[in-house]
Amino acid sequence: MCFLLGGLHMKYRIKQNNTSDGFVYEISEEENARNAALRAEIEQKIVPCAKTKEEFRVYLTETLGMQQVPINEVELRDTKAQFIIQLCPEILTTAKISVQEDMYDALQSVKDRFLEAKSIPLEQTGFVITKYAMEYYVGTHKLADVIVYLEENSFTYYAAGNSYSRTDEEDRQARYLFDDIILFRGVTKEDIRTKSEWYGSYVALLTSHAREGRQ
Repeated sequence: MCFLLGGLHMKYRIKQNNTSDGFVYEISEEENARNAALRAEIEQKIVPCAKTKEEFRVYLTETLGMQQVPINEVELRDTKAQFIIQLCPEILTTAKISVQEDMYDALQSVKDRFLEAKSIPLEQTGFVITKYAMEYYVGTHKLADVIVYLEENSFTYYAAGNSYSRTDEEDRQARYLFDDIILFRGVTKEDIRTKSEWYGSYVALLTSHAREGRQ
């Protein structure tokens, strides 16, 4: 299983019907109501808890035991492109097309924008990108390879890697490991006040955990 978490994943119990036209996904009204109630409960408990970049670095290196490692040219090019799309999309000339306009064109636009972002010189962005990595074991079994790419100037990061889980429980452990790295950033008072995009993602991930009984 491969993880790439710059954003988040939502988990629902989804009814899947195989039809001649493909797959139809349905979420019941009851399920939506439960999710909404749980999210509201989570939001009531959220307080400002933003971490600094140095606190994050200590968390990676001392709490998790990750090490800063060299980043090769291919990784740097692709990671730079990810950060351009997230942090300064205005420098891209390729138009962004929404799924509502046209699904195919939207997917093609994502690909084209990424290719353009890859072609932009690092010097033009001002990014300083560092990489942290570790192998995560449970007993003698390697459960996951974990990589974190950090853009130092903006304190923006994402986690990537591979899970070698053999059971549902190991899969959950690996997922929580990656999730905790993403969640460590916390939220500011301003995030909470404005209901920022990151705040929405933060709440969604906490709600996903709560649905699974994780506190």
